[in-house]
Amino acid sequence: MENITRGTWYSPDRVRSIKIKNTYGSYYQVMEYNKQSKNTQELKVGKEGFDQFIQELVSGKWTHSHR
Repeated sequence: MENITRGTWYSPDRVRSIKIKNTYGSYYQVMEYNKQSKNTQELKVGKEGFDQFIQELVSGKWTHSHR
């Protein structure tokens, strides 16, 4: 999972995106953006739950970009 600790995930309909920004000690800083509502939300995902977070994105058919 180390190769996807940074980058952007896009929802199948491309309306929402999740950008994994930085790592701070015990959590990852994640920004979620919704194109329709133009809302940005900051999330903090703990390192112990990060693998499960990524698995949920993959199972939801989100796509990943290293940018």
